Amino acid sequence: GLSRALNIGCRHALELGFDWVVTLDQDTELSEDYLSEMLLAWSASRISPAIYGCNYYNVSRSHYKFSPSIAPLTRVKNTVITSGCLMHLPAWSSPAGFRDKYSIDSIDHEFCLRARGSGFRVAVNLQSLMVHTIGETANYHKYIKKYSPYTHSIWRVYTRTRNTFRTVIDYYSTEPLWCFRQLIGMSFDLLAIVILEPKKTLRLKAFYSGLADGSLNKMGAPPARFYDEEEE
Repeated sequence: GLSRALNIGCRHALELGFDWVVTLDQDTELSEDYLSEMLLAWSASRISPAIYGCNYYNVSRSHYKFSPSIAPLTRVKNTVITSGCLMHLPAWSSPAGFRDKYSIDSIDHEFCLRARGSGFRVAVNLQSLMVHTIGETANYHKYIKKYSPYTHSIWRVYTRTRNTFRTVIDYYSTEPLWCFRQLIGMSFDLLAIVILEPKKTLRLKAFYSGLADGSLNKMGAPPARFYDEEEE
């Protein structure tokens, strides 16, 4: 899974003597001045975040994650996404890296919450320095598309639900507001399946299986049946 690959890369960077890494997804396009602007904003920040995310233009929603800032301003966050993240490697090694059993989905959020619990600071650069896609581009009306939950394949419905719910269970006592927002988001995901999504029965099955396995801490790669159902 993605979590294991990130851990391999970070471990290799440490062995080579590096103190910082930039983590990326395959569908992210960085601006030419990404690194220089990120370093400038980090240096200007008073909090010196160990996990420093980046604002981005989301292709699937046709808007920016945060309203872009002209100046290199920094905002403290509970979590940031992996892609476009400037990360201090001691923050990776201290809370024992990304959680391998998550495989994909919420590995970044869980890692950020765990790092915060270890005393590291998480923040985002409000400048938009990359183009990124979250979920699949939905063919909804532009107003529905803007506010609707993200569209994912059936197996991703399972992992997204399972990992989010597991994270909520593990961190509700230390990060209650963040966890409450995740539960609201999961409710909208469920509503979107019922109202908007195709293959509703299969998606509902994946959603509720994710809830069950997340509550039982049954993690790892998603069951093969969800891949098979995607092809049917």
